[in-house]
Amino acid sequence: MHCTVAKIFLEQTKTMTGVKLPNLHPDTWARDLLVLGKAEDRAIIICGMWSLWWLRNKRRHGETTMLVKQAVLWVRDTAFDLWEILHRSRLPAIKENPRWKPLSVGWIKCNVDAAFREESGRGALGGVLRSSDGNFVGAQARIYGNCLNALTMEA
Repeated sequence: MHCTVAKIFLEQTKTMTGVKLPNLHPDTWARDLLVLGKAEDRAIIICGMWSLWWLRNKRRHGETTMLVKQAVLWVRDTAFDLWEILHRSRLPAIKENPRWKPLSVGWIKCNVDAAFREESGRGALGGVLRSSDGNFVGAQARIYGNCLNALTMEA
């Protein structure tokens, strides 16, 4: 509760979502988080606190972690992502069978995929270009030595 990064997380969460940490008793704060406020708000706070604890443990055990500036951005993005996930429509997803669809003549399609290895902070990216008739145009792959996370690699 007194960690600088945790405070930033809670401030960013409140600013972006309106969710704020309720007043917590020092002896019962963990239980309080499970019963106070709306369920969505509790979920954001609990998931965020777990993420902060995970990040803290990595740093404390000597694993490579983020710089403070990166942590602030990560905290902001995590808070926003949690809020987005919890506020999506509750409608069941429509299942589609993905299939290749021909492009308009003259267009080129680029399929991209990435991979990330958390232990080393390394990642890889690959892309394939195909013409409107489905013919191979080109491809490229690249390894990155300093990656933030899997989401960043996918982006």
